[in-house]
Amino acid sequence: MRLPRITAKQIISVVEKLGFLLVRQSGSHRIYRNIEYPFKKNYLAMIENSAKGENHLFRNFYIIQDGVEKDALNNGGLSCSTFASSILYFFNSVLEFQKKPKWLAYIHANTNSTVKDMLGHDWYEIKELRSGSVLVWEEEDFPHMGFCVSETEAISNDSKGTGFPWKHHITYNGTRKIEKIYWHDELSE
Repeated sequence: MRLPRITAKQIISVVEKLGFLLVRQSGSHRIYRNIEYPFKKNYLAMIENSAKGENHLFRNFYIIQDGVEKDALNNGGLSCSTFASSILYFFNSVLEFQKKPKWLAYIHANTNSTVKDMLGHDWYEIKELRSGSVLVWEEEDFPHMGFCVSETEAISNDSKGTGFPWKHHITYNGTRKIEKIYWHDELSE
């Protein structure tokens, strides 16, 4: 009796369904058992780590408008939504690996389009502060967004100062009101 031929793709599918992680290393495969991803812990760690020094990643994005090249992020002065949406978008890979829906379709360069994209991916408004929630502050020249990390602290891009992500008082010591707080149920698990 001849056994049916099993493809590598079928084996990988079975391995993933059983909760194993298959990693290719130097031409061979290794199977790791029972790997879990503490999703919220990793998400909060990335937010916290983003504010631990000069993070040049979110400072510049060049466009050509009416034939003139310019930096759409103004050397970090307009980077808050790019910073926030990049972190949210980064976690799409983990969600997709776990067969869950994405958090965001794109990385954005403005707050309004980021919020619209979030709302289209099961984010919703809440009233109370929660660690990991996305915050939108009242507009001062431009809308501003970032992350709640505690009842008193937030991390956002320092658009008016260094142009880098930084940890600060959640309402800028009472000088900037929080307009919206957004949450995703994936952070509740």
